[in-house]
Amino acid sequence: MALIADSDVEGPVSANPVFSNNQVTLIVAGVTVIADSNTLIRTPTKVLNLTEVVDTTPFPGRSDPGFVNGSAQADGEYDTTVGVLRASRLFLEPAEHVLVGPIANPTDSGAVVNGVNAELTNDARIPEKPIQNEFGFPIKADTIPNDSLAAAEGYYAGGSLRAFLISVDAPDALLKLDGPQISLMRARVQEKPAAPEEGRSASYRLNVRGAVYPGFTPQRIDVYALQNGLPVYLGSTESRPVRNTPYGKYDDDFKNIPGSAPVSIRVVNVTAPGSPFAEEYVDF
Repeated sequence: MALIADSDVEGPVSANPVFSNNQVTLIVAGVTVIADSNTLIRTPTKVLNLTEVVDTTPFPGRSDPGFVNGSAQADGEYDTTVGVLRASRLFLEPAEHVLVGPIANPTDSGAVVNGVNAELTNDARIPEKPIQNEFGFPIKADTIPNDSLAAAEGYYAGGSLRAFLISVDAPDALLKLDGPQISLMRARVQEKPAAPEEGRSASYRLNVRGAVYPGFTPQRIDVYALQNGLPVYLGSTESRPVRNTPYGKYDDDFKNIPGSAPVSIRVVNVTAPGSPFAEEYVDF
């Protein structure tokens, strides 16, 4: 048996995944992919278990069962003996569609973007997020000015974009929550595998980007990796005020972090004790 590391595939899911012997088998762009309890399986907004992967319930607006004819990305080791890709990570969604343009008729359940209905879709496998501003904070829909620039992400089906996120460039829209807040809009890693022959252990690089409210003055942001549900301190960064808004932004890189990349990242505004922290899944 030969296991070829750094193998990956991206493409359509051609048949409903099959659950057997504590693993799931699915066909992605003609490649047989196997996921088990050690595989990190994600949609845009949730980590899935194996049972959810094989759920045949159609997504809203679709007639295909589950993720059939949806999109998948898998990476891991290719087993040349049996011809399968044993996935360490698997990303699933019905499709990756985006609308960017003026927003109209925003409500808590969606909006019209570029003249197309963008409906926040309630499905447990891809939970939707509230409409948010460009700083990553949930906002009151009835305070969003018409024709503000918006981006809606989801999948197009049944004449609507079934969105899991609608983000609006509307800094003057009112926030849903009062008090100090922090957002984490991106947590992206680049992994560097171990190279024993060079005496190098596995490590990764992390980029985090988000915002704080209020952010009139710089705020100290502590960054944590979540390992087995426990926060592990990685370092600190600082927000900078955004001119003519009550917000502050932060954007920083943490390099050569030892070990394997975590599933999630947590950020805490140390300057505003007691304010809620923010967490996001890591993008690879």
